[in-house]
Amino acid sequence: MNNKRISRVITQEEQDELLKLTPYEACKMSVFMNLFASFEGKPPRFNTYDIMTIPAGTFGPEGHKNKNDVLTTVGRFIFNKAFIEEKLTDVVGYVNFDLTKKNIGKISEQVAYAVNEDKIPIEVELEFLQKQQKFMSYTSAIAVSTTEAMFNASEPINKKKKELLPKYKDRIAAGDPLAGVELENELLKYAKEYFKDDPAMDYYDCGVGSWGNNFKNTYVMKGAVKDPITGKYNVMLSNYVDGVSKDEYAAMANSLAAGPYARARKTMTGGYNEKKYVLSFQNLVLGPKGSDCGTTETIEVTLKGKYLSQMMYSYIVDGKNLVRLDSTTVDKYKGKTVKMRYCSMCKGIGPSHQFCNKCIGDYFYMIGMSAVGIATAQMQSKIKNIAMKAFHDGVVKYTDIDLDKAFPDE
Repeated sequence: MNNKRISRVITQEEQDELLKLTPYEACKMSVFMNLFASFEGKPPRFNTYDIMTIPAGTFGPEGHKNKNDVLTTVGRFIFNKAFIEEKLTDVVGYVNFDLTKKNIGKISEQVAYAVNEDKIPIEVELEFLQKQQKFMSYTSAIAVSTTEAMFNASEPINKKKKELLPKYKDRIAAGDPLAGVELENELLKYAKEYFKDDPAMDYYDCGVGSWGNNFKNTYVMKGAVKDPITGKYNVMLSNYVDGVSKDEYAAMANSLAAGPYARARKTMTGGYNEKKYVLSFQNLVLGPKGSDCGTTETIEVTLKGKYLSQMMYSYIVDGKNLVRLDSTTVDKYKGKTVKMRYCSMCKGIGPSHQFCNKCIGDYFYMIGMSAVGIATAQMQSKIKNIAMKAFHDGVVKYTDIDLDKAFPDE
């Protein structure tokens, strides 16, 4: 590939121009396109990865300006100017990392915590979300989902496939699904290296595009698919861009017939179970704010990853004290294994055994939801959504499991 993008350090004059922008101006489409769009074959004035410096005292609301110089990129500066500077600097700080799907989620989470803890009004979060919707129409100027090279990606990948195929040919002929997984993983690794400098890779690297499913099926190979008639696996080397070979057409058709039906049935079942949960658990309600059943029963949780966000506003047993996990305490407990009060351990309050505040945490009180039993439907909703997503993803995956960790002697 010969599309390598090289960052440039912008001039002092260009830097001064950008620093004069107001948050309102940074949100305007005309300003964004003037900075980053290419017109009539002319290159854009700036690339998002061009380098600039924010001098001390030039970013942030009055009284909260940056104390030191900040080395950053033009793209990150515009994001902070439009989304952060005016109302979220104290909550998020200057965002000086890649704006991937995962990192945008983390920023959104910080904003949500600030709303829950009454640090900012909910209108600020609403404005933050509305700006995300507004900027979606701008992305065509700075991000492409395909390029001419990517559109013809199957050509170099097919050459590599022919080179690797003899190593897997016998196993594939025998219907070994692991052979298909190993082959496609080698090809995906090759493709990622081959296209690493192509602008379209931003679409996949940021986490928006599905590399292991959509890209693989479109440009690489369909891979291993279970045959609903024989119960065995067929490894299909065809991809969607080149078309399905006549030898694999029947197997492809069978997979399309079996997959959607099975997943549609699971979606139906999941929706039915949601309704059952709402009906069955609608009697579960909160006790008074500040209530404590006094139980000594706890659960042990390692506060990292999704467990960390799921346990926010619940109570940690720290010695003889109960400490609420929130934005002010999260750094102290992040990554640690702690004992926590939990709703299933609650003794109940009053004759109807309502959940006490300390066992169920503060979140439901924050959002004003007293009939908390209805929230149990989320478990079935999650299963339903997984089934719906699986409708679009028939990739066979293998996972190595350490049996000593999965089944410890203890």
